[in-house]
Amino acid sequence: MANAAVQLFSAFMEAKDLSVQVLEKDENACRVGFELENTHVQIFLDFSEDGTDVHFTGVDFVKIPQDKAETVYKVCNDCNSQFRWVKFTWDEEHKCVDCVADAVIQLDSCAEECFEIVMRMAGIIDKAYPTFMKAIWA
Repeated sequence: MANAAVQLFSAFMEAKDLSVQVLEKDENACRVGFELENTHVQIFLDFSEDGTDVHFTGVDFVKIPQDKAETVYKVCNDCNSQFRWVKFTWDEEHKCVDCVADAVIQLDSCAEECFEIVMRMAGIIDKAYPTFMKAIWA
């Protein structure tokens, strides 16, 4: 059974008609997906067992050719300077950029807090995506 924070967040999202998938392998994690204006993203939320903190990871929004890896490091640094709520990282293994964030939460407000961070992350990814594409195709 999913932990309390996952259950609260899932119920909150479903009340907003947004789909959440609780991960079967990990009762402390769930995933939400968004079709954005410029790209799409899967955002994973990994809650601590006691529900006091959560780690967010946005994936699958940009794939990077191996020969552009050096360029992507600079773009990640530039985006990390521009956007304060999230950090962009190069995932060498999967040849893609991830977007990450962390938050300290309380159960009585975690659903709203996590929703706010997920929406900010999705918006930032959508704004940053053209920068990555420009670097790849330049």
